[in-house]
Amino acid sequence: MPGVSLKKIFSRDSKPMKHYFFTIAVIIILIGCSDVVEVEDISGQRVELLAPADSITTIDTTLVFRWSNLTSADSYRIQIAQPNFENAVQVVIDSVITDSASTSPSINTTLSPNEYQWRVKAMNSAYETGYHTRSFTINE
Repeated sequence: MPGVSLKKIFSRDSKPMKHYFFTIAVIIILIGCSDVVEVEDISGQRVELLAPADSITTIDTTLVFRWSNLTSADSYRIQIAQPNFENAVQVVIDSVITDSASTSPSINTTLSPNEYQWRVKAMNSAYETGYHTRSFTINE
């Protein structure tokens, strides 16, 4: 605007213009705040492993791994290592499961006879739990 200074726009005589800028500022703040969503900190929680039981020995090679659902988790990471995580010869499964609507998420898999450890942690967009770990053995 030629001939119009900021001093004139924001002068005492320019109340409609001040109101206009104030309204725009409020709208921008409200739109920006609607995107802010508080995410629950789940880092102190623990995923309860339901099946298979700890230290189980079985001859079944197809197993269902099941754990409890945490209400604020979006996904779960399940890992299965042979024979354990500390001395892993092989990480057989390392998957992220996003079926958090289930009361007890699960995964089915077929494994060879051997010793294994499995573990699960819960995750959301900002936090994750620690892993909860169990062992099992599949015999021939």
